[in-house]
Amino acid sequence: MIFNLWSTRKQGPQKSSVFVLWSFRIHDKLQSLQLAELEALKEFLTGTEDRISRMGSPPLEDVEALEVSLKEQQQLHEDILKQQERVVAFSNLVVVVDENNQDNGNGNC
Repeated sequence: MIFNLWSTRKQGPQKSSVFVLWSFRIHDKLQSLQLAELEALKEFLTGTEDRISRMGSPPLEDVEALEVSLKEQQQLHEDILKQQERVVAFSNLVVVVDENNQDNGNGNC
């Protein structure tokens, strides 16, 4: 598909506009997918932070409370491991730059 788009671009101004249109569509789709993934991760991290803040420390002499706390921590650990794939995927993230946006991500406007 990319080869076809590239050869279309080389065939003339009218066909070149088709290439540009497809490029914008691909850019927009990729950007929206990345933003959705980032938002999902942000929600998970916020929820995880809330869970941790509510966990507290049970008294050491209360065996039942310690068991409940241990189960909560094990469940939290499992949930974090499930998110590991998403986090690893971000290491392969393709940065999509919106040239129309004045803020290019480096603090300069």
